[in-house]
Amino acid sequence: MSENTSNNKNVRDDEIDLLDLFRRMGKTLSRWANAIGRAVLISIVFLLRRWLPLTISVILGVGASYLLKYTSPPSYQSDLIIKPNSVTTAEVSEKIKKLQGYVLEKNY
Repeated sequence: MSENTSNNKNVRDDEIDLLDLFRRMGKTLSRWANAIGRAVLISIVFLLRRWLPLTISVILGVGASYLLKYTSPPSYQSDLIIKPNSVTTAEVSEKIKKLQGYVLEKNY
């Protein structure tokens, strides 16, 4: 009986069956594609069903961010602009030393 099953396979134990390997790879890739397609469809259906709460939450989030932007003081402000290839190294180092002095004096 065991001899009959080994004859049906026609493959030795130390060989790789490329047809079976490619078939398994194809099944795996098709499962992945189906899963990604299903996730996209579920997301689209969710967005269509819940469009009103999502739109309201996006509008509230954007409104809150603009409110915080204009009501809170700036946390960082700089007047130093360094342009590449337009100033010499000495000028850049002088500006950096000046900026360091401002930081040490807490003159932001």
